Amino acid sequence: MASIVRRGFGIEPKGRLRAGLGLPRLSRLSLRPAALENSLLGRLPRGAGIAASILFLGSFAAYGMVISGSTKRVVNDFSTEVGFGIQVVRISGQRQTSEQEILDLLGVSKHVSLLLYDVDKARNRVKAIPWISEVSIMKLFPDKLAVTISERVPYAIWQPDASVEPAIVDESGDIVATYVDPRFAGLPRVIGVGAENRAGEIKDLFSSVPTLRSRIKASVLVSGLRWDIFLTNGVRIMLPERDPQRALEEVARLDRESGLLSKSITTVDMRMSDRMVVRLTDEAKTWRDEMLAAEAKARKREQRA
Repeated sequence: MASIVRRGFGIEPKGRLRAGLGLPRLSRLSLRPAALENSLLGRLPRGAGIAASILFLGSFAAYGMVISGSTKRVVNDFSTEVGFGIQVVRISGQRQTSEQEILDLLGVSKHVSLLLYDVDKARNRVKAIPWISEVSIMKLFPDKLAVTISERVPYAIWQPDASVEPAIVDESGDIVATYVDPRFAGLPRVIGVGAENRAGEIKDLFSSVPTLRSRIKASVLVSGLRWDIFLTNGVRIMLPERDPQRALEEVARLDRESGLLSKSITTVDMRMSDRMVVRLTDEAKTWRDEMLAAEAKARKREQRA
């Protein structure tokens, strides 16, 4: 998103507005003497005056930096009076970052000379915003600043543990926001110390099981070794440390064929390579025990008969 921001500047006393931005218009001579027309100065190309001003002020600014801060203020004030104050800031590339936040960190106004403006310090201030990965700042003489922003891409929602508020991280695991905007609620949620750096593993796992992807609530990294997947209906899938992809695909296949994950179960344990262990809910276990007891009684009656 690109924008052009014009700072609101007041009218200088006894001055005429230049381009409506509050700078006094420099007076011009109404007549040019013939001697000047024929002189070397009279034959200077258009724009030479601005170039000479920049050269002069730049040299004076360097000298002022050596001498004292007051000299710099004199150079700054003079250069803004002759048209080098920052009047326009063009910002592009930002989507998640507030434009006003960027402007505040840039610290620009018509009273700041474009000649003396420290681009490196400004870039470092803006780059400190967590969303921002890169910043480019260009001076466009005589009075404009062009700022191009590159932002980090939200990749996952991360919590070190359930007691900590979630944060949004990028693909490298760096936190970009401590508030989870509803727009990002669909991002994979990973929990556990170190899980923020391994969110890519979860995306790869889910890519092969599209029928399960929309039913996954969170993925918990256990002891930094393996993943437990929690579904929206409360079922927990315990994946092995080795080849979790194969295990998850097997669970997805059984769910397609028999509706495994919709049954009255709490856990599907896939940690052992040669078997799957399914734990029933308390209600299902009670019902199962009652059914087995009833079947045992029926067999005893048949034997007595």
